[in-house]
Amino acid sequence: MRTVIPVVEDVVVVAVDAAVGDVEEVAEADVEDAAADRINKNDTMKNNKHTGLYLIAGLALLLPFLYIHTWNPFSVKGPLFLSFYMLLMLIVYADIVLLNWYLTGKGDTLRYAGLITGAILVLGVARVIQGLYNAKPVGYLVLLLLLHLAISGLMGRRKIAS
Repeated sequence: MRTVIPVVEDVVVVAVDAAVGDVEEVAEADVEDAAADRINKNDTMKNNKHTGLYLIAGLALLLPFLYIHTWNPFSVKGPLFLSFYMLLMLIVYADIVLLNWYLTGKGDTLRYAGLITGAILVLGVARVIQGLYNAKPVGYLVLLLLLHLAISGLMGRRKIAS
């Protein structure tokens, strides 16, 4: 009987050592998981902060529509549409410049700036076509479209250069 007890003690000691090793490995894995969760939480908070900036910039785009008191810019008369279009251009380019300035060096870019400016250009071209179809003067709107193209080109060149 004396020979059996040391074998059992050795088996118990080996089992305890193995269990302690497993606990240490689990503890290291928990520390790594906690660090990864903290990094993911910081990234999420950063993205949430930038989402707020994009939301504010998007809400600013509502101002021209509030100015003309309708959601349909094709239903307003010429001079009111021209002021709407100028205000829309001003707000969009101010948003682009301010967001680029704020997000510089933080690894974020404005992904949809070209899409938004393109949509504004399409709106202006559609209004020119509507004016020509209805035999209305469209000279000032054409000048605004040329200004829009020039500013878009300058901003696009600046993004490529930097």
